[in-house]
Amino acid sequence: MIKIQKCKRHGVCNDCGRQQDGKTNIWELKASTVGQGWTTLMFCKECLASLNTGIVMALFNNRIEL
Repeated sequence: MIKIQKCKRHGVCNDCGRQQDGKTNIWELKASTVGQGWTTLMFCKECLASLNTGIVMALFNNRIEL
């Protein structure tokens, strides 16, 4: 199970270290295998887009079918 939402409190990007301010929104990506015990990662818009692109490229290059 995965949840993606805007960070409601102060956040710092886990990838580039950018902090949330008036110009930068931080997104929370929460993951759990059973719906309990969530693991939270925080990303700015650019790093989240980069992660998304990397996942798509890995799926395409390995021809993984969902």
